[in-house]
Amino acid sequence: MAIEVAKKHPGVRINGIDLSEEMISLAKKKTYRKNLADAITFETADATRLPFNDESFDVSVIAFGIRNIPDKMTALKEMARVTVQGGQIIVLEMVSQQKRWFQYLYQGYLCVFLPRIARLFCSHRIAYRYLGQSILNFPTLEEFVSMMHQSGINLKSSSSMTFGIVQLFIGEKS
Repeated sequence: MAIEVAKKHPGVRINGIDLSEEMISLAKKKTYRKNLADAITFETADATRLPFNDESFDVSVIAFGIRNIPDKMTALKEMARVTVQGGQIIVLEMVSQQKRWFQYLYQGYLCVFLPRIARLFCSHRIAYRYLGQSILNFPTLEEFVSMMHQSGINLKSSSSMTFGIVQLFIGEKS
């Protein structure tokens, strides 16, 4: 996300965080390869204890990560805390609330097919089992919107993408 934003909006300053030092290392290498190191900085940090001052950012974004955070409410509150009044808070996440006919196919894919295929090609098979479970255990859309609201974020729009597999939530700090 950081790289795409930096490419489309020259002059923007981006701070990226991840709890995994390995992910931060990979992100830094990719940023240097794309000549974006001046626009993007990365550091290891916990999303439930962001290392930034109050109202430091115009926009806060989390992409494909909030489902991995046990205390989603605290992470959302932290995003709101570091975002300026009226700033945007964006969450992009994989969910499991599709139309009923597709839900069965998707759950089968996540819980049966994907782990079996991963077993053939990947040494980190457990990660694919975890991926499916983390998606299936994500709060319902209504529950997540309620969590956003309780965190001081007013939902402005919510868009379903990729047959309902991905949901984009765009909120504003109230």
